[in-house]
Amino acid sequence: MHFYLTFIMLLIASIAFSQGAKEDNNWEFVVEKPSIKVYTRTTNTSDIKQLRILADFDGQIDTLLLILNEATNYPSWVYKCAKSEPISPGEGYNTAYSAISDFPFPMSDRELVAKSNQWKDEEGRLIQQTVSAAEDIPIKPGIVRIKDYSAKWIMEQTDTNTIHVEYISTVDPGGNIPTWIINLALTTGPIKTFEKLMKQVSERSADFN
Repeated sequence: MHFYLTFIMLLIASIAFSQGAKEDNNWEFVVEKPSIKVYTRTTNTSDIKQLRILADFDGQIDTLLLILNEATNYPSWVYKCAKSEPISPGEGYNTAYSAISDFPFPMSDRELVAKSNQWKDEEGRLIQQTVSAAEDIPIKPGIVRIKDYSAKWIMEQTDTNTIHVEYISTVDPGGNIPTWIINLALTTGPIKTFEKLMKQVSERSADFN
């Protein structure tokens, strides 16, 4: 039972991409891995915590953006992503995709349908804002469609081979999963996702040099 609960928690966390000292804007530091810092905070709009990751990648920002927009490749770096594919982004959006997360029986798999905009802010940083597009394609039988999701990537090339990334996301996996399990599991999957993403960015940036 303990193993089963742990596995469910990891899967919940993979969709999002302990308490510590208070940070700016009420962020609480959770854990640090090599080149990765993870924070969470509560909000006024949901009992599910918001996630924030700060990371420094080795590589080029163009390579990172290419990988983020390469929907068919998500299973190679997004934790427990079983299948992903691009869909029509719709008017006003740059990209859109469908991604299915593999949940253990008897739970249903989850599907995230999302669309993204990309732009540069006044400081020259590259921004990617992603929101749920749950109504854009038909629901697949036997799969729970994630309705509440948003994510923001703030990316900046700080030197010739370093990208600083700030990632903020909120996700409700839907179904009957208790909020306390969602919050407890919030960081594990995204850390594993970021570690794989950083490896791909580094390797693929080197290929272009």
